[in-house]
Amino acid sequence: GTFLKLLLFVATRLCPTPPSNQTVSDAASNQTVSDAASNQTVSDAASNQTVSDAASNQTVSDAASNQTVSDAASNQTVSDAASNQTVSDAASNQTVSDAASNQTVSDAASNQTVSDAASNQTVSDAASNQTVSDAASNQTVSDAASNQTVSDAANQRQNLNLISGVLSHHLIKLFKN
Repeated sequence: GTFLKLLLFVATRLCPTPPSNQTVSDAASNQTVSDAASNQTVSDAASNQTVSDAASNQTVSDAASNQTVSDAASNQTVSDAASNQTVSDAASNQTVSDAASNQTVSDAASNQTVSDAASNQTVSDAASNQTVSDAASNQTVSDAASNQTVSDAANQRQNLNLISGVLSHHLIKLFKN
């Protein structure tokens, strides 16, 4: 009887049951849980957390205060790194980014881009081929549809006035002659 029990024990050790595709690891306070059968992965390294579910195409990551949420099913990505925020929705081709006080809004569907970097502003509308840029006091307006460009670079205005004054002076002299 004892020999049979020993033989059964050795047999179970030599021929283990097939794995269930599961892995559990706990190194001190860092935890990792993986279940290949359900395509799920959960990892907690100290306070940084990562949750991945391949079945539903969802990924959630929280590294300290930086947060990232990705949902591949709906093509949506939301990222918050401290105070810098990025929201991307691939389904509607929209991207909104706020890095501190610098703001960028892009809508690929309507080919529109609006960017405000501190006091420098840029507005671009690819649909109507229009670009408006205001960098501090330097202004540029471009309309590719009508092939028109208007530029005002603050300090260039005086130069233009000076040049026009000189030209008008020479024109008056020419007409007098």
